[in-house]
Amino acid sequence: MKKDNETINWMGYEWLNRQTWGRVHPDDPIAWMDPDCVKVENNILQLHTRYNPKRFDDGQSSYVAETAIGLVSCQHPFHFGDYEIEAKLPTGKYLWPAIWLWSLTNWPPEIDIIEAYSNKKGSYFNWAIYPYRIKSNLHYTENGNKSTGAKSIWVGLKKPEDRFIRFQMKWRPDKIMIGSDGCYSRTYKGGIMKNFQEPMRFVINNGIQNKYRVGSDANVFLIKSFKYTKMK
Repeated sequence: MKKDNETINWMGYEWLNRQTWGRVHPDDPIAWMDPDCVKVENNILQLHTRYNPKRFDDGQSSYVAETAIGLVSCQHPFHFGDYEIEAKLPTGKYLWPAIWLWSLTNWPPEIDIIEAYSNKKGSYFNWAIYPYRIKSNLHYTENGNKSTGAKSIWVGLKKPEDRFIRFQMKWRPDKIMIGSDGCYSRTYKGGIMKNFQEPMRFVINNGIQNKYRVGSDANVFLIKSFKYTKMK
């Protein structure tokens, strides 16, 4: 059952400020989903991270999640269509902001529109053809859980934490195209698409990378807009 302080209304949809299954994952309790890390000001969604240890007890074990993160999960079923999310990445060390979808009934499948990774200097820069660690990925089941492997998308040359970027996805029955500002630099198609035919829920979060136990304080992932246009 949802509680009054567990949802927000933003961009015409109702969003949980946690995952459907709870506020912390017992198999990897390094962070927990803090409702105070989710705010909307001037219609801009703010997802924070901060050091705020909290103890959880699942009846079998007790553990402390050190970092509080902001996450929103929309339970509306999203399917084939066009997606646009205008966002500015957070500044801070070892952050893991993400925009993604996963099945309404099970995991996988999962579509990662972006997963971004900052380093120990708080930069997303990467010495590669695509100069930032901003990646897309698909997770699916085929003789076990598999993924396409995270691959960088083109977001231009200016620092992604200094500007808003329009991340985009075209999801069709036969392909998924992901990119930014009108440039679709990743296309997934072929037999893999049989795994991506069902509706999904939409998630946006400001996480931390798994191998680091404490996130930086007061970093904010700003999302200016979210638009979904259903395929006709």
